Amino acid sequence: MVTNKLKPSRSKSDWTPLIYALILALGIFIGNTLSQKSQASITSKDLSDDKELSLIKLEQVYQYLENRYVDQVKFSDLTDEAISNALKALDPHSYYVPSQDVKDFNDRLNGHYYGLGVETTLINDRLFITNVHDDTPAEANGLQSGDEILSVDGVEVNPETDVALLMSKFKSMRHRDIQLQLRSREEEEIQTVRISKSRIEVPSVTASFMLDEQTGYVKIKRFSLDTYAEFMGALEPLIEDQEMSNIVIDLRGNPGGYLKQVVDILAQFYTEEDIVLVSTEGINSKKIEYKSTGKNFYQIDKIAVLIDNVSASGSEVLAGAIQDTDRGIIVGASSFGKGLVQERYELIDGSEIRLTTSRYFTPSGRSIQKIYESSANAESDSTQKYTSTNGRPLETHCGIVPDIMVADTAWTEVMREAFMECWLLESDGEETVQDLVSCLQSKNLKLPDSFIEDKLLLLSRSPQDALSQLKDKDEAILKALEYIRSDELFQTVVRH
Repeated sequence: MVTNKLKPSRSKSDWTPLIYALILALGIFIGNTLSQKSQASITSKDLSDDKELSLIKLEQVYQYLENRYVDQVKFSDLTDEAISNALKALDPHSYYVPSQDVKDFNDRLNGHYYGLGVETTLINDRLFITNVHDDTPAEANGLQSGDEILSVDGVEVNPETDVALLMSKFKSMRHRDIQLQLRSREEEEIQTVRISKSRIEVPSVTASFMLDEQTGYVKIKRFSLDTYAEFMGALEPLIEDQEMSNIVIDLRGNPGGYLKQVVDILAQFYTEEDIVLVSTEGINSKKIEYKSTGKNFYQIDKIAVLIDNVSASGSEVLAGAIQDTDRGIIVGASSFGKGLVQERYELIDGSEIRLTTSRYFTPSGRSIQKIYESSANAESDSTQKYTSTNGRPLETHCGIVPDIMVADTAWTEVMREAFMECWLLESDGEETVQDLVSCLQSKNLKLPDSFIEDKLLLLSRSPQDALSQLKDKDEAILKALEYIRSDELFQTVVRH
């Protein structure tokens, strides 16, 4: 017999767990149904829809990792690695900057940072100072190139040390003071110093002086935020006090930087306005032409630009404009061949991507980008013919090919590491050039004695002092002067 009984009433809160359970069950059912349908649709989807399929596939991988992988997955690290590798696959110059590295990266690009004013290198798990900037806390406290850093704030430098974390202490604004234990390279003396950090300005124009009565020299190491102002500051005493009329601009070793700084410097060399100096264009970026303003402060007659195989990007833009418009001569070795423009985009967590959005083109229309294997869209313009303003043919292999070639010993990373190892680890501060030659030969590297001698001078002196001493033996400078001093030689280059 079935009897009906009146059930006690339930409050709203009593039903809440049941409602949540039903919603969860319904969500799982709908999710599984949609997942099955999406799986079916993926197999039948037109494969030409590359972007949508790629996103679905990436989401599937992350779902499998979350639900099926044997261990815990740290998705932030995995995503960082995935983004970095994806950008590397596009071209050699698109890249990813993790959030924790963004400030340091931008500071270095902008030419300033908060710290001591030293540059360091790690060799065989030992940390050495390789450069001390002028007018910095490091210089004031007597730090020198070649000093070994044994500990930072009590943390020893050894094979188990997280050196990246240790070095972050140098630029952290949370602690104004930092304590270093140092071993002097020359005296083997160990000392402990406490140094107060400050804002460090790293100049991009590192040397300027007269080569002869009429010709000045300016060295630009990179194009940072203040390079144009620094360049004009270097020109002023050379022109107003020493009556400079010609200039040699040294861009050797300059990897580039901010395009605006390059264009502003270029504009100073043209009295006419609306001369195209460089243009940029990409599939998703409209063509932009950067032109002269006709508002130059000084009258400069002859120009020679020095480049080498490390000169890239902005350096190639400057050299390319001078060459294409026959405004001056290019001396040295063929440049690197980086003709891709990167723009900066911030992601949700503060990290950034530097994405290639367009290509640089010189005034004649040349692309300076060398061929790279990772992109099917890389273009070569080797079959296209280009001419300068005066009608002379221009080389179009990749990068900028100098008008006057000067043989140069390439300073590769392998050479640099071997040289620093010999200088820092296998010498006592009283080494001779021949000692370093012997050490390098034991590492299967044979470098000219004069090359090693020059590198030692650059390590031990400021760029201004070292470069002014080396000017009389620098083959590229000497060749530039030879052409500048002779109207006939100079005109054979710039006149067709």
